[in-house]
Amino acid sequence: MTTPPALTTAADDGTRGFPRDRFTVAIYGTFVVWGWLLYSFNPSVPLLAKDLDLTGAQAGLHGTAMAVGAIVSAALTPRLVRRLGRRTTLMVAGTTLVLGVTLLVLAPALVWTLSGVALLAAGGNTSVSAAQAGLAMHHGPRASAALTEANGVGSAIGLLGPSPWASPWASGGAGGPPWP
Repeated sequence: MTTPPALTTAADDGTRGFPRDRFTVAIYGTFVVWGWLLYSFNPSVPLLAKDLDLTGAQAGLHGTAMAVGAIVSAALTPRLVRRLGRRTTLMVAGTTLVLGVTLLVLAPALVWTLSGVALLAAGGNTSVSAAQAGLAMHHGPRASAALTEANGVGSAIGLLGPSPWASPWASGGAGGPPWP
């Protein structure tokens, strides 16, 4: 009795583990960018509130704007992938994320920062959704290892993300956190 051949992909070279080819490393970049931004955003909200003279309630709306972007992403990603394909969807999502970050950074008022956060959340969630599927398709039977590593790398970078805001006051040099 013979066994059927295993599913093979471009990344299947018959070795133990899985290859970290250029495609894989490029897709890991999506997880790194989103991890850094996602983990760094919350510690930066009090700084944003201070810069724009926002109340705590107004600053808290940025989390709601992030949730709105995630919901928009969940509704649109399947349609975008069907219409544009996974690669183009990933590029559109990355562009949306960059536009959202730019709007957030340059925004002079609350309505603009909220719009920027909703855009960056929609772009970030869509890019990770498209990247996960692309990584899984590329690595075939080794997809779980590649996805686990991609999420781990993104989370590790995300944990380092708030360091620039935390390090001065964590060491006692600045006398406390930059928020009241």
